[in-house]
Amino acid sequence: MITLGFTEILKAEKVILLVSGKRKSEAVKNLLEGEISTDCPATALRDKDNVIVIIDEEAASLLDEETKK
Repeated sequence: MITLGFTEILKAEKVILLVSGKRKSEAVKNLLEGEISTDCPATALRDKDNVIVIIDEEAASLLDEETKK
């Protein structure tokens, strides 16, 4: 396992987030549809132009249809 602090992630030239599995579906919903908040620091990534999020069907299962587009 490799661990990076959020500060280092925000400094990255490009961020690629890979998310898979049903157990991550609530976190994905918070990330993409929740309020941008320190309660879910990853929501800050939504304001960045250099982030790519790749999510499998199970992890995306709680997302609104509009978000999935």
